[in-house]
Amino acid sequence: MVQSFFSIQGGSISGRFWISLHGRFWINSRGRLQMEGDPTTKRRIRRIQLDMARKRMMNDVPTADVVITNPTHYAAALSYKMDSMSAPRVIAKGSNLVAQRIKDLAREHNIPIVENKPLAQALWKTVKIGDYIPIDLYKAVAEILAYVFKARSMYT
Repeated sequence: MVQSFFSIQGGSISGRFWISLHGRFWINSRGRLQMEGDPTTKRRIRRIQLDMARKRMMNDVPTADVVITNPTHYAAALSYKMDSMSAPRVIAKGSNLVAQRIKDLAREHNIPIVENKPLAQALWKTVKIGDYIPIDLYKAVAEILAYVFKARSMYT
């Protein structure tokens, strides 16, 4: 790796810089190594990215077949299309305020909400958004989906 080291004295920038093939690094006035870029700008960009991801997730909640919840802390929205999916998929999940928003959206769109504390916690801990549920949760999810689909067919 090609590196050079030099020091700038005076002016508005003081400190030691390293220029390498991977970018520019410097030691700030407190002696910490920093990468190029303003930390506040990076935080703002990251916050905007997270907000956009959360909005995309919330837009998928109305397409869910069921929302599985822990009474207060967790919620996971599942979708399953028998003809096109090999297993149910988690399309949204959240904790605390996000979970409450998922439940509110489910109520607005008449999506069944099933309270199952162990399953909600397992989905929260083991499955990422957009992933299929793991095999060890098939039975519990299948029972809930069977109940939901049976209840739905009775009313339509």
